[in-house]
Amino acid sequence: MRDTAAELPPPAPPVVAGPSAPNAQVTSAAPAAVGGDMETLTAGQGVPQTAPVAAGFFTSPSEIRDELAVHEILPRLYAGAQVEGQTNYEKQDSAKTDTYWDSVTGALRWVPFYGLNIAYEGSYDLNDLNQKWSVDELTATLGGVNGEPWYIGVGKTSQPFGEFNSHFREDPVTAFLGESVGYQAAGGYESDRFELTFAARKGDSGSQSYSWFTNLTFSPIQDVDAGVFYSSDLTKSTEINVLIKDAQDLNPGTLTDYSPVHGVGTFMSLQKYNYSIDFEYIAALDRFDTGLIADDSPKPWAWNFEATYRPFFKWELGVRLEKSSSVPDQPETQYGVETTYGFGPHLAVSLEYLRGSFADAPDRDLVTAGLVLRW
Repeated sequence: MRDTAAELPPPAPPVVAGPSAPNAQVTSAAPAAVGGDMETLTAGQGVPQTAPVAAGFFTSPSEIRDELAVHEILPRLYAGAQVEGQTNYEKQDSAKTDTYWDSVTGALRWVPFYGLNIAYEGSYDLNDLNQKWSVDELTATLGGVNGEPWYIGVGKTSQPFGEFNSHFREDPVTAFLGESVGYQAAGGYESDRFELTFAARKGDSGSQSYSWFTNLTFSPIQDVDAGVFYSSDLTKSTEINVLIKDAQDLNPGTLTDYSPVHGVGTFMSLQKYNYSIDFEYIAALDRFDTGLIADDSPKPWAWNFEATYRPFFKWELGVRLEKSSSVPDQPETQYGVETTYGFGPHLAVSLEYLRGSFADAPDRDLVTAGLVLRW
């Protein structure tokens, strides 16, 4: 939801953002963000202009918080880039260590006139040089700005199902079950306290041709967001779809016509400058067809709880507890801690530990050190 406090940037950008800098360009909904939506400021004659809202540093390198394209390279054209690397130590059946550059991401945003945003974001997997450049987002959105709360949008982006807020590099099981990216047409209403979105997505042929999503988010009090969401088909989730394609490859000519699986979820998020609390729950309303993602016909669910605290502005400490049921290859119980330190707006490092318990595998210890460079 839009934060009107961020729509009028201060006269000069702050050197350091945070609790000690009252004029910092940081929204209460994303205190550790680098970048922000293109918001409005009023020039001398009241002419609407656009400017990126940027924070002084960022944490949680597992996710791109808010807008990556914040540097104006031409009038009304903004760009940004990010490189991630990490080292993993994993002990389950045996111990193994892996160090690699993870990905490079580039972003562009063009605002031809106030109210119209055209966004592009692409990435390249540095750990698999055989893969091609991936288009992660390519959208055009009209409206959804101060003075025009209604909006419509088309293009490739994340479906409005789930929040998946995480301060860890390792994604929660909720994201494995529900996160999805695809081409869609969407519309809705967005204000400071309320947002309603409907979206339809074109998929594969046959009975799975179209799926639709809806998301209702509201802010009952300052710094608190809550919401509910619905998906007409969880088989469109990115990781679930990978499992389906693997099953189809193992059984050629089968599993081509399967039933949709409806899904629902809810979340609550409290974001303050020095602490945060996030909770999210996702569940399938139907059972997956036998053999589609498992030998039986599971009806999975998952929830994730995370809390963070900042002893001082650039340092974040976080904890996670999550549980799930019938989600293939994912822990049924997982808990751990993380710490992230931001060296200004362009560099952050993190260290995290997670211990997971599986239904049909030994417990796992996972230690991950991460690095993010951002321009």
